[in-house]
Amino acid sequence: MLNNVENLIEICKKYRNIYIYGAGRNAVHLYYFLLKNNIEVKGFIVTNKSDNPNELYHLPVLTINEFTCEDDYIIILSVIRSSSFYNEIFDA
Repeated sequence: MLNNVENLIEICKKYRNIYIYGAGRNAVHLYYFLLKNNIEVKGFIVTNKSDNPNELYHLPVLTINEFTCEDDYIIILSVIRSSSFYNEIFDA
């Protein structure tokens, strides 16, 4: 687990293909944070499509089943640990 923002930025700079897990408010905040730090996001990943858009900021929103692993990728979780979605995501 990351302890601070600087660690997140350092880690992201090591990868070419960065995805955000989630498409809600926390994902939007994370997306803008990464953009502000010159880190390009390739898309968003969700557990299922219900209540999620097909695109977010002109980037694809994929289900975990639609996502295909690419070389040199990282998925950043935008869900907080106390969220009811946290366990659902790790069970997927």
